[in-house]
Order: sequence, then structure tokens, then C-alpha cells
Amino acid sequence: MECRDADPAYVLVALTDSNDDWVAGMNPEADPNDLIMIDIVDNNGSWETEYSELLGLPAGTYYLEYFIVYSADDQVLWVAPREGGAYASSVGDPLPQEIELSAGTKPYVQVDVLCFVPRAEDAFGYLFIDINAIPIENNYCIFVNYCDDETGREYPAKFQVDVWQMGMMVLRWS
Repeated sequence: MECRDADPAYVLVALTDSNDDWVAGMNPEADPNDLIMIDIVDNNGSWETEYSELLGLPAGTYYLEYFIVYSADDQVLWVAPREGGAYASSVGDPLPQEIELSAGTKPYVQVDVLCFVPRAEDAFGYLFIDINAIPIENNYCIFVNYCDDETGREYPAKFQVDVWQMGMMVLRWS
């Protein structure tokens, strides 16, 4: 994998608690895709997140669920793979990553990330990565044939296509 040549500017993160409730980065009532944005700084060659009040959580056990690194021009650079994804074995501790917070501490948590590969979101183990929503403005033609196993002939299929703005497409056969 070849990484994009740009400095990281910020990360999008989300955490759950030991009850699997979203505690930072997700607000299901307002927007289920609401991740926390935290700026990144270069600390003598080590990229680190800046302090964020949004992560000021009480002592307890938490799980880092999402960690996606962006450049200043809002392009995904690196992604922390999740358990179950094809890239999970490429890092030492895939997400969700357990974080133990003690009262009065500000721990530094090492997060392994890999270069982002467009169109390989599922390999990172995410159900989705909402990266760059582009409204569909073009017309698309889709042709589908099916083969009759007995005759070997192809016939046009009857189907319906639903396309959403976020790029998801579902074919429904009739």
C-alpha cells in the first residue's frame, strides 16, 4: 500500500463504554454518524491528538470504536482497522481498543493505523466510512442478463435499482 503524501490534520473518533453505550463521538438521537473531530499536532516527529474536552470522561473502561485520520484538505490518509476486517491482522491491536481511564490521568493511547485504500472500507472492518458524500447527478444504465441452465441461453432480467446519495446501491430482482 502506498500512502498519500500529506500531513495529518485531524482525526475522527468515537468511543463506547463497558455497556456498549456511545459516550463520545456518536449521538444516536441527533445523528448516528456524528464522530468527534480532534486536531493533530506534530510532537517532534510523533503525531498526537490535541487535548479535547469532548474526551474528558470519568474514570472507567472505554472502547475506541472509530479512528480515521484526515489531511487538511479533508482526504482520508490512515484508518485504524477493526476486528473482523481483512486488515485486522496487520496491526497489533485492532479496534475496538480497550482504554482504561483512571481519575486525574490523561493517558496516551497508541493507535495503529494503515494507509487508506479507496474502495476497501470493508477490509478495514467498518460497516461504513462516511468519507466523501457526492450527490449523484448522472444517469446510469444498468443491464443484467440471467442464464437458463437448461438451454444455456441468456435472457434480460427484470429488476429494480435503488440508489442513495451516500453511494449505496441495492439491486432488487423480480
